[in-house]
Amino acid sequence: MCIRDSFNTFKALSPGRWDRPDYYDRGAQYRSVVGVSGGTHGALYSLLVAANAASKNMSLVEGKAGDGDTLLLNRVLVYDSDAHKFPFHQAEVCLQFHDDAVQKYNASYHALRPVLQRVGRVVDTHCPKNYVC
Repeated sequence: MCIRDSFNTFKALSPGRWDRPDYYDRGAQYRSVVGVSGGTHGALYSLLVAANAASKNMSLVEGKAGDGDTLLLNRVLVYDSDAHKFPFHQAEVCLQFHDDAVQKYNASYHALRPVLQRVGRVVDTHCPKNYVC
């Protein structure tokens, strides 16, 4: 999935206002985020800006600790993914690259999990059994 494709997952709420399709899930744990090295000050930020402008033109806002939900704000939080700032915390393997409760994703999206498992980017978290999966 390329950067532009990720912005295309947002749905129109009204002209010029976009949000995630899972509007029934609410709270900070569902906020719309992207993590890139350097965040809004990194080399990849210009790619996010260009992809966003070409598809949805939502507000890209620097992510900070304790950010709340972005629902109905037409906003995506951009976090610095460097380990010392906002390190990545993987959820259970079964929650990686799965369908949403409402939206079904294509085969190429689902094919990412086994590839990332083979190269060690998606790993067992040793969490208790997840009955959602």
